Amino acid sequence: MRINFGKKVITFCKKAKTVAIMGHKSADFDSICSCIAMQMILKKHNIESDIIIEKPLEKNFEPITRGITLLTESKIKYDVMIIVDSSEMISSIFAPHMLDILKSANTTFKIDHHFSGMNSNFATFNFVDPNSSSACEVIYYMFNGLIKMDTDLAKTLYLGIYTDTGGFRFSNAKSKTFSALASLTKFDFAPDRLVHDCVSLVTESAFLITQVAFESIKFFQNKQIVVSTVRYEDFERLKCGIESSKFMPSYLQDIDGVKIGISITEKTKNEYNISLRTACDDIDVSKVAMRFNGGGHIRASGLTLKGDYNKALNALLLECKKEIKK
Repeated sequence: MRINFGKKVITFCKKAKTVAIMGHKSADFDSICSCIAMQMILKKHNIESDIIIEKPLEKNFEPITRGITLLTESKIKYDVMIIVDSSEMISSIFAPHMLDILKSANTTFKIDHHFSGMNSNFATFNFVDPNSSSACEVIYYMFNGLIKMDTDLAKTLYLGIYTDTGGFRFSNAKSKTFSALASLTKFDFAPDRLVHDCVSLVTESAFLITQVAFESIKFFQNKQIVVSTVRYEDFERLKCGIESSKFMPSYLQDIDGVKIGISITEKTKNEYNISLRTACDDIDVSKVAMRFNGGGHIRASGLTLKGDYNKALNALLLECKKEIKK
């Protein structure tokens, strides 16, 4: 069934005059890597395509985006649009200009891995595998038998899988995930160097903004919930972008006694990007995120809130407390 879906994608794209690929806004590595991997796969079938993104990417994406054109706008009406790593066709998933481009496409394919409770099958054709760790893993198994794998494609898929499994620490890394990785690492690239350059390398601004986040930490619900916050003025003062705060969520869930870690970044005035993390087997933070039109995984999810900071935080804490008390 998976390979049949892949064949259908190729068949439609071969007949199309214009093809585009799109992931979600606030793109992470799985989103960008799955977009790039799809473009590489189409190119192996002599199919040209555009990749549409929300905004220019941060420097740490350069090792995989070098030489690849990523469009932040397009006036083309596409015959086929392939959407990867995107659960729902709503404003919290796509930026307005991305949504406009998507809605104008004649035929749409969705390739995703988010579990069905948070999916709406908005595309013409939908393939969702909630038992896969990442969109890159879905793409690997969908197209591996239809194309000849090469080093660039293997490297791209590896990075998407690595990051969406938290470096293979999350529960979504299953036996078939490691089977895919075993195949991908046979190619001539250095996984340790790739991870260092894209994930681990910290700029001075990222280090300073992480320091601000640590200093902001507050505990709630008998220290079972921890919150870090970086405000808009902090980014302005340190002259750095929101991407500099990306390291914070991974720390919070590892504090002894903490059941839910909440990382808040105020990307524009009174608009907050929120990451939820848990290491507890009996807590599903995606349920909290979905109540605010967000989504993600059981252990790692995200959402966006607007308005007064204290009201937003209190609403979020209330929902987190409900999950802890279950």
